[in-house]
Amino acid sequence: MSETKPDIERVQFLTLEQVAERYQTTIRTIQTWMKTPGFPKPLRFNRRTLRFRLSDLEAFERSDD
Repeated sequence: MSETKPDIERVQFLTLEQVAERYQTTIRTIQTWMKTPGFPKPLRFNRRTLRFRLSDLEAFERSDD
């Protein structure tokens, strides 16, 4: 009997600092962008921990073309 295992996508997460570095801007600018419609929403793991999915940022970049 063989089991079929689903493909598990590896999800990469970026910190606020890494997102700012990716876009060559400041953390404050990213915080402002977070309030604008269309910019990817971060995941909140606890009160102090935010992470952005790399795939969400890449999709945002493609849609901005």
